[in-house]
Amino acid sequence: MAAVATERRLKPAKVAELADGRVYTGSQARQLGLIDELGGYDRAIEYLKHRTGIKDPRIVEPDEDAGLAGFIVKQLRNEASGLARSAVRLEYSIP
Repeated sequence: MAAVATERRLKPAKVAELADGRVYTGSQARQLGLIDELGGYDRAIEYLKHRTGIKDPRIVEPDEDAGLAGFIVKQLRNEASGLARSAVRLEYSIP
């Protein structure tokens, strides 16, 4: 919780109040200051490309059959809302 309070510039007491096990919608999380903006997978990739200056990143996704991360990704991909594709990271190497 300390990391969230620091990075989101929230008071620790506010973070403790919010961290009670509830799941927030994206809109709620934005209103509460937990996220900066809403967007899906493609928007996240574009944002990271812009922030890092990497024009052609190599996208690495977890194996869907690999434990909890794979289960979560599989469940998200099955959601009709189209909010899927999480647990993605951009990897790059410095020449």
